[in-house]
Amino acid sequence: MKKISVVIVAGFFFLSCQNKLTKEEEDNFKEKGAEIAQSATKELGSNLMSSMKEGGVEAAIPFCHASALIITEKKAKEYQAEIKRTSHKIRNPKNKPSEEDTEILKKFISLVESNTALEPVVQKDKDNRIVFYSPILMQKQCLACHGSPGMELAVRTDSILKSYYPEDQATGFKEGELRGMWKITFKNE
Repeated sequence: MKKISVVIVAGFFFLSCQNKLTKEEEDNFKEKGAEIAQSATKELGSNLMSSMKEGGVEAAIPFCHASALIITEKKAKEYQAEIKRTSHKIRNPKNKPSEEDTEILKKFISLVESNTALEPVVQKDKDNRIVFYSPILMQKQCLACHGSPGMELAVRTDSILKSYYPEDQATGFKEGELRGMWKITFKNE
């Protein structure tokens, strides 16, 4: 009986060690995750700005509706990782956060509210996959679609958003608040 207890305890110890990343591994995944998030942000942003220049917010909303997930999926294939943008206030139901995501979002919100610097997080998920989370802060130019209705968010824009996203929750933000986060899940090697 004593031998079985020792084996069980050793097994749990081994599994818990397997679930932790070394500092070097964590740093490497932070670097890879940041590269992927920056690349996806750049491609989404440049395409969005082109749509805005061509037709204002009225052109940007259909672009986002039709293309944002496609661009994210393209980047996922390019980097051989799962890429998702999620938030505590989602616009597209396909971006709904998991329970693990929600906990990270709560931590990021708390840090923003306490004026503490935000850093990306790398951890293993319940399936032992390595996940990189990086906060997305609300920028002034984003308020045209994510600000407060009747203020930064024009009534017409709000109406267009609701036609594409009837259950839209992604409004009422202020500059500097947490808009959401990038979630990059690395494939097990």
